[in-house]
Amino acid sequence: MTLECRVVATIEELGELAWNALLPDDNPFVRYAFLHALEQSGAVGGKSGWLPQYLAVFDSETLLGAAPCFLKLHPYGEYVFDWSWQKLRRC
Repeated sequence: MTLECRVVATIEELGELAWNALLPDDNPFVRYAFLHALEQSGAVGGKSGWLPQYLAVFDSETLLGAAPCFLKLHPYGEYVFDWSWQKLRRC
């Protein structure tokens, strides 16, 4: 067995059947349909500032494991975002 780790930019590159075969049925937020809808709607990718970066492990061309990750390009959308740190003075 030769394992290869790849970073994939869209979930379509992994395929719905292969992706969903890795998942338990109890979490809809990691299902292919949900992640694909995020990409197709523009909620992630492009101008949103959240670039999909799916980490995938393959044996030849068989998907053995995967994790949805996102490269965040800005600080907007943080629930705990606080601008007060900018007002701190240097000693």
